[in-house]
Amino acid sequence: MYRFGPFRLDPSRRSLTRDGTDVAVTPKAFDILLYLVQHPNRVVTKQDLMKAVWPDTIVEEGNLTQNLSLLRKALGDETRLIVTVARQGYQFTADVTVEAPTPPRPETRWRNVAALGTAALLVFIGASIAWQRFRNAPDPENVRLAVLPFENLTGDAAQEYLADGLTEELIAQLARLQPDRLGVIARTSVMQYKHTTKRIDEIGRDLSVRYALESSLRRSADRLRVTVQLIRVQDQSHIWANDFDYTSQDILHFEDEVATAVAHEVQIHVTPVGRARATRSASTKPEAVDAFLRGRDIVQNGKGTKDDWANAKRYFDQAIALDSSYALPWVWLSDIARKGADRGFMPVEDGDREARQAAQRAVVLDPNLPEAYAQLGKIQRLMDWDWKGANASYERELALDPGNADAYAFSGMVAMYLGHIDQGIALAQRARALDPLNPGAIGALGEALYKAGRLDESAKLFEDDSSAMRSPVLDEKLVEIYLARGRVNDAMTVANRISSPPWQGIARELVYVNQGRRHTADSVLTDYVARYGAFASYQIAQMYAYRSDKDSAFAWLDRAYSQRDQGLDDTKVDPMLANLRGDPRYAALLIKLKLPP
Repeated sequence: MYRFGPFRLDPSRRSLTRDGTDVAVTPKAFDILLYLVQHPNRVVTKQDLMKAVWPDTIVEEGNLTQNLSLLRKALGDETRLIVTVARQGYQFTADVTVEAPTPPRPETRWRNVAALGTAALLVFIGASIAWQRFRNAPDPENVRLAVLPFENLTGDAAQEYLADGLTEELIAQLARLQPDRLGVIARTSVMQYKHTTKRIDEIGRDLSVRYALESSLRRSADRLRVTVQLIRVQDQSHIWANDFDYTSQDILHFEDEVATAVAHEVQIHVTPVGRARATRSASTKPEAVDAFLRGRDIVQNGKGTKDDWANAKRYFDQAIALDSSYALPWVWLSDIARKGADRGFMPVEDGDREARQAAQRAVVLDPNLPEAYAQLGKIQRLMDWDWKGANASYERELALDPGNADAYAFSGMVAMYLGHIDQGIALAQRARALDPLNPGAIGALGEALYKAGRLDESAKLFEDDSSAMRSPVLDEKLVEIYLARGRVNDAMTVANRISSPPWQGIARELVYVNQGRRHTADSVLTDYVARYGAFASYQIAQMYAYRSDKDSAFAWLDRAYSQRDQGLDDTKVDPMLANLRGDPRYAALLIKLKLPP
């Protein structure tokens, strides 16, 4: 006999009671509960649980989730005795005591059986009524959903690229479906939960979502099986689950089915426009899709080395060679060519030309591909300083993909560079809402607030001490804000913890100037120029401007212009250049950069 809270579980009688009243559960739900109770307060994997409950039988994961859902309803949602641990399994959280069973009186046996049958019927009827009430209840708010990283259960670590690729494609599909009603958390935030041991309710609180989609990938011969479960975060109940079997060549086709099912389960009415927007044209050649996914995986998860760059470019070239009408590889080829030119991996002229041609080709091949306009906008902004063209491209991206955090971020950046700070803040806030754990999204919002003079609000964002939020770039920006607020000692504390030498050098130089330690500041700046002068012209100009050495600042800005330094985007609104704004050379530079006065 096992006791936990008001419940008693009797294996010999196969009965469950609550405060002496029988609770009806199905036989398999009882077996699941018994196994969990026998292993309290530790994570039980799905595989172990399925093996214990269905020994010597091959069953689908959906059977487990369905029985767990029934079991949770029988126990009462408010007890939260069974928690889901993302990508791991389940944990029984109650303290369990073992008692000697009390033999039932013979005359009560049939009465108990009858009561059990009646209770089972009532539970079934009650569950059906509750389910219909949930299905028919209007949803007063926008629904927020997190698509958690696919779990690779193929037994082959080399298939991680496919699991991650499926995660990103499903996020993109759902985000485009009905963005005014369904907000889907962006990839950068959810990928932080890859291999996590956090419980679903903890993830839900982190991301402020109502639902989580948990998926896994298995392989059998030449077929792939995707198992998808939709979980309501509040009570961790599984409200929908399904298995999808495809050949390796057709694996991406499951997204349409999943998106439609999820929208139905969370009561989102999908308009024909939304369905058309979510439909993504892909290659009909699976080898091209595979090459593209491999290349994108290297860009997103590699170390940024020249070898990584070369391998990614090789995969994009391969995807295009296999299917030259497939637009997505052209987008990423443009991006990798631009990065190669910027980092010295290929001649600048060659890289810039290839980046421009590839982006333009992507738009021609698929005029409704949001990523194509995002990349074209990047080319127009970084290479041409064509702000009007970049703004038009980003607006087109946003129209095609209004649920994409990056689309808001890019539009917000252009608005900010053009001096429309309030508009930039509003767009950055939308980006952060969809990508709450992305340091880049938080940094963009914090920087926009900083440029608007809202220093306390900006500092609050940058002061987040969570490991996910710590980055040298954000810490250097926090140093600038502290100095603007006169908090010199706090600025030095932050400067000393910056792990990246280039960013720490900038931060320390600024603090030393504020402290009046001119000799030390000069030494740091001289060393910085010697180490990073070849590619950090804009940052050096910032440091000279901050100390009011205008001639040196403009000399380095001219050098940045000749190098087409990306930092020049910020020239009009950068607080670090405040000392230059009354100089005629500053107005002349804005004209060269095609920025408004």
